[in-house]
Amino acid sequence: MKRALLGLALSLCPGLLMPVVPASAQSLDAKRFASVLEAARGYAADQDIIFYCLRYTKEQKPYLFAVLHAHIQDARVKLKAEGADYAQEAELVRTVLANVHFYPADASDAALDKRSTVEEVEKNYAQLGAVSFSLIQRPAFRAAVP
Repeated sequence: MKRALLGLALSLCPGLLMPVVPASAQSLDAKRFASVLEAARGYAADQDIIFYCLRYTKEQKPYLFAVLHAHIQDARVKLKAEGADYAQEAELVRTVLANVHFYPADASDAALDKRSTVEEVEKNYAQLGAVSFSLIQRPAFRAAVP
């Protein structure tokens, strides 16, 4: 009876017979991963200016954090599906979070003020323009991780 159940289980789940390759033994090749990090830096720069421009909106701040978290998680899932290892996932997260600043409501920066005016960041963000694209929607990310 046990043997019959084992045979049934193996026939229903043939993956049980395949060797398991630990995630640490896999990784995304260096060229593709460099493109992912390029996309992550661009994404972080856009998120940084969004956080700066919307720093005074108490109602939106929690959503900005939630969106940032969701975008990073979506990118991690796609990376993992493409064979990225844990170190590469961590580097992606580190690249984004090291380049996004969370500004107090009274922050003032002339360069960021100028950039937000020139690029119409608030309007662009509200209209779901390029500045609001998630990490996995960025061309460099999509080229590296289809």
